[in-house]
Amino acid sequence: MKTRSESGGVSCVSSQRCGKMQETSETVQQKGLRRMLDDNLLAEFAKTFYGYGNYNGQYWFVGMEEGGGNSSEEIAARLSVWNKRGRQELEDVAEFHRKISVGKYFESPPARAELQPTWNKLIRILLSAEGKLLSDKEDEAQTERVREYQRTSLGRTQGESCLIELLPLPSRSTRKKDWKYAKWTTLVQCVYRETYQDYYIPTRTRHIWERINQYKPRVVVFYSTSRDYRKWWEQIAGTSFSFDEASKVHTAHQYGTVFAIVDHPVRRWRNDYFHNAGQCIALERAKHCDEWGLSTEKSTSASFQRVQES
Repeated sequence: MKTRSESGGVSCVSSQRCGKMQETSETVQQKGLRRMLDDNLLAEFAKTFYGYGNYNGQYWFVGMEEGGGNSSEEIAARLSVWNKRGRQELEDVAEFHRKISVGKYFESPPARAELQPTWNKLIRILLSAEGKLLSDKEDEAQTERVREYQRTSLGRTQGESCLIELLPLPSRSTRKKDWKYAKWTTLVQCVYRETYQDYYIPTRTRHIWERINQYKPRVVVFYSTSRDYRKWWEQIAGTSFSFDEASKVHTAHQYGTVFAIVDHPVRRWRNDYFHNAGQCIALERAKHCDEWGLSTEKSTSASFQRVQES
């Protein structure tokens, strides 16, 4: 893994965190804050839950954190469902969201599943990388192919994809004013966003890196080009990235895995960007097949051929 001193960098953060947490603990006690969430369950969720899908899947998408977190009732529902379903590290995205009454993204015909703004762009990357989406045009056939993949395949426990979050708790945005957990829990590490990030990111970065080394996915896509997060993406990948000017995608490769950093779908809505990102990934994959001993891998060869023809 790229250099990160187990005692240096992390302990430096820890010393800063300890002071902040001590201050926070005193503030909580002084104000007599009443918790609105089960602190023990929330702490276990934040420690254990990483996202949705299948670690054996060949396409992993790693984001900053889930959207949401608009009310304590919403978070309480998530915690309750996660607890009842066995406190799994990875959930089935469709089954989990149906249980928390957000099943609109997985409606079966004749109902029409609603396209989720982030997921549908990630799907375009995957389908384009696999040579299954040959155009960036916004036509009905392409959109329906993406919709059907979201409805039936993305983030499923037996599927080919994995949706992971660097940070565990849903939040409306990364802005301080949208951090609501100070009102909902007395966990000292969750009162301030800065303390929360310092507390969880080092551990979760290490865990995601370990899972990648254990399962060796074909592709890992990080979606945020923010400088604050890029340093964590590099640590997870264990290598530095180069910038592909044509696709505007940062790429790297390590031990049989292609890594890519793309803009967050919320920031960049144009389909052609995500389509080109998928093609860039397919080309990178094909380029390194020989050195990885994967020259006979049919799916990669087929994807590469389709990309060349499109």
